[in-house]
Amino acid sequence: MLRVIKHQWNKIYTYDWWHFGDSWAITSYLLKISEESGKPVRYYPTNSRQRDNILQIRPYLKSKGIIHIVEQSPEVKLPHPSPYNKKFVKAIRTWDRQHAKRSRIVAYQFDGNHWGEYKNPSGEQLNRLLDSLRKFGYNPVDVGGHRPISYIINTLSNCKFFVGCPSGIAVAARSVCCPSYLITFNLCDAALYWLKTCQYPGMRMFKYINDFLPFARKEMYKFKPLC
Repeated sequence: MLRVIKHQWNKIYTYDWWHFGDSWAITSYLLKISEESGKPVRYYPTNSRQRDNILQIRPYLKSKGIIHIVEQSPEVKLPHPSPYNKKFVKAIRTWDRQHAKRSRIVAYQFDGNHWGEYKNPSGEQLNRLLDSLRKFGYNPVDVGGHRPISYIINTLSNCKFFVGCPSGIAVAARSVCCPSYLITFNLCDAALYWLKTCQYPGMRMFKYINDFLPFARKEMYKFKPLC
């Protein structure tokens, strides 16, 4: 269910969720509010990790919006997942269809932290996926492992598509407009519905690697951008 928030540009916002993907979503959300109001938006970070994430993400989003990080008590707490429901600000580099036709790079990430025991593959499963992608003629490139945002943006904008678990990198892919496919493994149906409708709209989800591989091989020249 989507919740419509009446924006009050002169209020101090906060958002409790602080992982990388959540920080990406709230950064984009605040920039959109600032663009719409034509004024800076004040934000109180939940913790130092969220503050650092926002400061690192901001330079990689193409927006004239302004976010002021403040220490005063917040006046508006944004409910989850409202930052995900607003159209994302595009990254400074985005996926290009013509370049992707020539690219053999497949960006991937399967080391998610939140719910990792349910959504990450075993080492054997991951190796089987990577070996299959190489047989299809792809060059798998890992964008997980806390790599620099500049590396993530550059790889996502130059790849043919992204495949991974529901994660922060998949959220960043929304700003890069990169075609993205998620393998969910042992996540329950309720979690999948939530993720598909709220956090990862437009991304096709597969339960297991064997479900994804025939698609990747058959549709290798038909990938569509997210935006």
